[in-house]
Amino acid sequence: MVTAVALALLAQSCAAPQAAAPRAVAAPSGGEQIAVRNPGFEESPLAECATGWGCSAHAGPGSFRYFHDEANPGAGKRSFCIERIADVQPWAKVAQGVRYAGAPGRRLRFSGLIRTDAVKGRAGPLVVVQGGGGEILATAAQPFQGDTRWGPFAVEFDVPPRTTLIEVGVSLESDGRVCFDDVRLEAIPAAPGKV
Repeated sequence: MVTAVALALLAQSCAAPQAAAPRAVAAPSGGEQIAVRNPGFEESPLAECATGWGCSAHAGPGSFRYFHDEANPGAGKRSFCIERIADVQPWAKVAQGVRYAGAPGRRLRFSGLIRTDAVKGRAGPLVVVQGGGGEILATAAQPFQGDTRWGPFAVEFDVPPRTTLIEVGVSLESDGRVCFDDVRLEAIPAAPGKV
């Protein structure tokens, strides 16, 4: 069961943005790490997307720019950003699929640093949990709006049965810009009362 803000798939989530103020959730660490490639975006940049990550937008390119930000990173030498440059496509995302071979029912946390600039709709971290046939088993996200300084985010979820892939990343469904950095995916202790 996903306990963060549950959302429909990005392709189906073009509803009006929530009016909630941006919030950062403290992201304590110390759990068992699950490998994410290039979590701090420190590997040498590729042409359009960050090494180890995939950049995509609804119905194709043209509305968003993906770039490394070395002027104002969250940690290290660079962060990675999505920025709307034309009002054609409704959403864009930067994501990475992480193979999962652990037991179902484990509680995981996707966390890192995030910054938003002039986000009028919704932007923020997302998790899409998939089964072996590519079916979506669960989704979770944490929406941010407006202008936020670098701060922590955390999305926690329980792994459903049949999970084989966990997609983690950041999406932008709005004008403005979202940047993220220093991400991690880790197993954490179950909530009190859960097995």
